[in-house]
Amino acid sequence: MSQRIFIALTLCVLVGLLIHPHASATEHTSGYEHVFDFGSASMESDEIRSTFVISNHGNDTLKIKNAHSSCDFVQILSYPQEIPPHENGDLQIRLIPTEPGEVKCEILLETKNSPDAVLRYALKGTIEGDISGIEKIQPNCDIPPGLITRKLRKRNPAFAISVESVLRKLKKKQEIVLIDVRKRDEFEKFRIPGSINMPLFTIKTKGFLKSKPLVLINAGYHYGPLEQECKHLGDSGFTGVWVLNGGLNAWRQKGAPLNGDIFAQKELNRMPPQVFFEEKNDENWLVIDVSKSESSEGRYLIPHAMAIPFGDDPEQFVSRIKRAIGGHKGNLLLSVLIFNEGGEQYERVEKLIQETGITNVFYLKDGLNGYKAFLRRQALMWQPKEHSTRTLKKCATCP
Repeated sequence: MSQRIFIALTLCVLVGLLIHPHASATEHTSGYEHVFDFGSASMESDEIRSTFVISNHGNDTLKIKNAHSSCDFVQILSYPQEIPPHENGDLQIRLIPTEPGEVKCEILLETKNSPDAVLRYALKGTIEGDISGIEKIQPNCDIPPGLITRKLRKRNPAFAISVESVLRKLKKKQEIVLIDVRKRDEFEKFRIPGSINMPLFTIKTKGFLKSKPLVLINAGYHYGPLEQECKHLGDSGFTGVWVLNGGLNAWRQKGAPLNGDIFAQKELNRMPPQVFFEEKNDENWLVIDVSKSESSEGRYLIPHAMAIPFGDDPEQFVSRIKRAIGGHKGNLLLSVLIFNEGGEQYERVEKLIQETGITNVFYLKDGLNGYKAFLRRQALMWQPKEHSTRTLKKCATCP
């Protein structure tokens, strides 16, 4: 397989104030906010990645609801859902060379800040070389690119509380209510001593909890809904609500007490594919592919994954894992997800990682194959709006 070429390219999308209130003025060419020329790239590359920096120079949060390109061979990998005032956000694209020649493409960012507001710019460059004999990531894969694109979401660290902090409060006998929001049968299998079981959506109806400090708990890999509920509860008058960072998985890894089935507890760090699909937008996930050989299919379905093959040299493998995590030093909200092709033999990887003391690590249940099967089911239900419209118009029996 040919060596992947990553081109680090930075673009500041600077939109005139008359067009959009969140950006500063810049030169306009052919009606575009900006024309970006990535120069030339080799056909021998099976993909080209580019990162665009979007700067919000306004005083309001820039909200982006969608990003797409006009070319099938240019895929939007990720874009920020929100960019606070005077901050930046990254938009990443992947260009999959299908034939040599000149590239001309539009990329559009649809915003929520005003009706029909679109940040529109051009991408151009040249692909050189011969397509023959080169393995390609197929842009016409049966998984639509829209299911793969990440809508990047930031966590609010103010909502997170560590296992250590909770243990200190319990040791000092400070008032704190631990609310386990898992399903009842899961709670009955094992739980934190003294915690109570309550569906997440019912907490707001419990007025007697408004003045009490609350800690919301689940397995640890499904963080988004809990953080969202923290915000809603705070807006509803609850005085102190946090999410246990890392959940029950982190609690167990720290050696904190758990009551119940010790064998069932071993499944705490197995993340279902459908949950990964929901959580992939969280910027704090470090995803690592430990398959013996990285596949083009894996790069297409989980493009933000880092490849660290689990081979015959455990020391080298552990060293690379440590370096990868070390690159996120200082991120207290970091979670690690490990996967391989079939979700098998995680136990060997898990044992090595546990010996390093690295915590908050999860494993994708059924691996890449399980995630691919989930995405295919989603693809059967997922149709772009314009496709549905065309289909309806072509219906022979429609009036």
